[in-house]
Amino acid sequence: MEAFLEKLSLLVHWVCFAIGIAVFIAVIIYRSDLDILFISLSIGFSIVSVFVGAAIRWMFLSSFHLFPWKS
Repeated sequence: MEAFLEKLSLLVHWVCFAIGIAVFIAVIIYRSDLDILFISLSIGFSIVSVFVGAAIRWMFLSSFHLFPWKS
């Protein structure tokens, strides 16, 4: 069960990281069409998503890394 939770927490970290990066890239691509409030909220969401993924991994693996490929 412990190995399953480790793999699941790593998967969640990858998913949160991918969502955060995808939102950030979308904001960069469409920044001319977006309002400044929407841009700032999207970047905030992107940063929070990366930190939430790292925190979930930290809860189960006891190692805090912002990047999922760090061990």
